[in-house]
Amino acid sequence: MEHIGDLAELLALELVDHAAAAAGEVVSGLSYRGLAGVSSFTLHLRYRPSVLLIETWDRDPLPPRVRPNDVVAADGLYLVPMLAERWHYYHPPAGGKFVWCELVIPLPDQRWLPRRKPPHHIAERPPMAITDLALLRRVRDGLLRP
Repeated sequence: MEHIGDLAELLALELVDHAAAAAGEVVSGLSYRGLAGVSSFTLHLRYRPSVLLIETWDRDPLPPRVRPNDVVAADGLYLVPMLAERWHYYHPPAGGKFVWCELVIPLPDQRWLPRRKPPHHIAERPPMAITDLALLRRVRDGLLRP
């Protein structure tokens, strides 16, 4: 079960780092006690049977950014989308946003890997513009074939 604690800490730290960056705080190098005085974001941990919910709140209403796999030093979530069972964000009526993730707590005799279930609310992606006319013609021709 130690690996679950380590994983929970990694996910919580990434969510805190993301919330702090969204709030304009610089928290790198601070200890947990040092974070106690920061008031521009919050961290909540909730345990339900077999699931740990980790969530942060910050004042920035913009959606969380996901860091691309090929970018090493960049802002955004990287571990949360990869290791959490589920994750997403929502806007509370009071403003700002909550970013949350769930971590399954397996029974002692169970093996566990994240299944990455889709969130309840899937944010729409902007439509992708394809400007390669030759590709568009090939797709059109393929669709028109009987």
